[in-house]
Amino acid sequence: MAQELRIGVVGLGFCAQRMYLPSLAQMEGARAVALVDTNAERLRECAEGFGIERRYTDYRAMLADGELDAVIVVTPNAFHAPVTIAALEAGCHVLVEKPMATTGDESQRMADAAEAHGRVLSVNLPRRARAVYAAAQRLIRDGELGEVYQAVARIVRRSGIPGYGSWFTTAALSGGGALLDTGVHILDVLLWTLDEPEVVAVSAVTTDRLGRAGRGQGPWGVDHNQGGTFDVEDGVFALLRCANGLSITLDVTWAAYATQGQGLQLRGTRGGLTLTERPREPSTLEIYTDGPDGLVALTREVPLETPPASEGPLRGFLDAIRHGTPPLVPATAGVRLARLCDAIYESARSGREVRLG
Repeated sequence: MAQELRIGVVGLGFCAQRMYLPSLAQMEGARAVALVDTNAERLRECAEGFGIERRYTDYRAMLADGELDAVIVVTPNAFHAPVTIAALEAGCHVLVEKPMATTGDESQRMADAAEAHGRVLSVNLPRRARAVYAAAQRLIRDGELGEVYQAVARIVRRSGIPGYGSWFTTAALSGGGALLDTGVHILDVLLWTLDEPEVVAVSAVTTDRLGRAGRGQGPWGVDHNQGGTFDVEDGVFALLRCANGLSITLDVTWAAYATQGQGLQLRGTRGGLTLTERPREPSTLEIYTDGPDGLVALTREVPLETPPASEGPLRGFLDAIRHGTPPLVPATAGVRLARLCDAIYESARSGREVRLG
């Protein structure tokens, strides 16, 4: 039997408590052996709840003690880069929660450190593991849609601001709002589904009207502070132009008086599709094409994944360490996504199109 991988988890918020620690507790071949959090009470509760002895309030102390194979970074976004780089320099492989970092430059420094030290670096973007997106990707590769020339990526929440007043809504700690929290998910999986078209220009606007008014608060997030800061966007709308002529519309909100939902719409020269993603039930593909008597719409239901897609990046990360296979989300994808987010924010700030490349 292969040696069990020893994992340290830095940051014990919502994702660590609800996903990483429960998943590691039931996986074979990997185990959480050390925890880090600046909140001593939360640290104690998680350590006792999952039976983990090594407990730290400073990640540097954990790394100094050694005896780790990998680190999972689940801190506020502003700390992703320094924690990740320190772990890589200590000889650990790293899985970092999305977004990879708050800027493209930070993300590139992380990727450079992974390459310099010969370690695996991956980003947690689990929609790549969802069967419905893989099914859409196969349709495109098989030519069922012809040339895809227009795409819409949408993840719209009515009341979904996480941890209102906490680090999620504080730009100095999060780097941004809805775009870096949920927008990166749908933008990444769209680009992956389309086999990574080259984006050459971005035009965008952001809004913060509902968040600043204290509306649109959601149930996500461990920390809430009603008197805290809200200085990030609660919505972003962007047009991305690609080198192959494809145009992408991105519609992302934490809070909006709108129809809630998430998925893609693709339009091609031979057909189109609407992908509707549902978190806890089968998702659907509605495919539009030509039939003998005119236009035809076909609906295909895609079952949920087993094991769940939420574990996809973690399982891919562990396989990459053990077997040298590519992780589900490589560092290069995280850097590219961060550069696109930089361009979206710059366009929104300047009111101008931003060119890439």
